[in-house]
Amino acid sequence: MYMTMDLKATQEGLQEASKKMKKDGDYEESKFPKLTQTGRVETIAGHSCEHWLMGDEQNLDMCVAKGLGYFGMGGQSGGGLSAFKNLAFSPKLLAEAASHPEWVKLLEGGAFPLKLTMLNDDGIATMNMEATKVERKSLDDSLFVIPADFKEMNIPAMPAGRQ
Repeated sequence: MYMTMDLKATQEGLQEASKKMKKDGDYEESKFPKLTQTGRVETIAGHSCEHWLMGDEQNLDMCVAKGLGYFGMGGQSGGGLSAFKNLAFSPKLLAEAASHPEWVKLLEGGAFPLKLTMLNDDGIATMNMEATKVERKSLDDSLFVIPADFKEMNIPAMPAGRQ
């Protein structure tokens, strides 16, 4: 099965739901995550990356490479916060991100995590993810063609991609 989604409509729906939940008192807007540059640099999968700590407890260690684009966005288009415009962030969150120099510094020139480590309260790693290979190449369009025997799944509450 496959499902076609209109990501712009999905983003708008999430923003509207967020506004409604906040209006109804069911939602407390989350604050912007704390981000700290450590100065530690390492090479992973042949690329240099810099370690940053994220979260109130500083328990997520990300080793982020420049020049590989933005995680989940592909390519190297845009710069700084412009790469995140299509994500389901509220305009307030984007404005707040722009007012945090550490976030602007992280995002300038790309922000692609090559290694993520989640630490527990004792500083012990509870989860590790690390890239083992980075290969730059164009992918054939045929990789993105839905097989003929797949059936489309429709969920009435989900915005459809075909109009």
